[in-house]
Amino acid sequence: MPEVTFGLAQVLTGAPAADGGMSIALTEKFGYTVSDSFSITTEEGTLSEIFIEESDTAIISQSTAGAKRVAWSTYNTEPEALQAAFGGTVSGSGAAKVWNAPANINAVILSVRVNTKNNKRYDMAKVSIVPRLNININKTDAGRIDFTGTILIPDKAGVSPIVMGYQS
Repeated sequence: MPEVTFGLAQVLTGAPAADGGMSIALTEKFGYTVSDSFSITTEEGTLSEIFIEESDTAIISQSTAGAKRVAWSTYNTEPEALQAAFGGTVSGSGAAKVWNAPANINAVILSVRVNTKNNKRYDMAKVSIVPRLNININKTDAGRIDFTGTILIPDKAGVSPIVMGYQS
């Protein structure tokens, strides 16, 4: 019987392992994942074809796969979450606690594990993640952090960029 993937249970992140494989120290840094925001996608690739004058049929056709991406959003905008996503510093305590943004926001390389509600697991050992503030101050939406990542080839030989398995 075919299997389906549905229902996000949690998103775990951590620094890739020292050997370049999947992180062994994954944690849920953000939580409060925006409903229906998580996706793993492959962009459309490109097709290059070489034609000659004597024929309407290509003599060479080569396709290149599109980039693999992961994206999700969190409603967690507490100072520690902002620091974990963007860097910078957190100072003060209680009502005086503030996040001080860094001068430059750079992509960060993380391992990402997604657990689903039907006990599937997707591991991506090396993802270049760029966070983005998306703060709407109104009555119908909450501020959030959007994450967009490019899934890269892991540094460890023999590790696939995306591994689907089952939660143990």
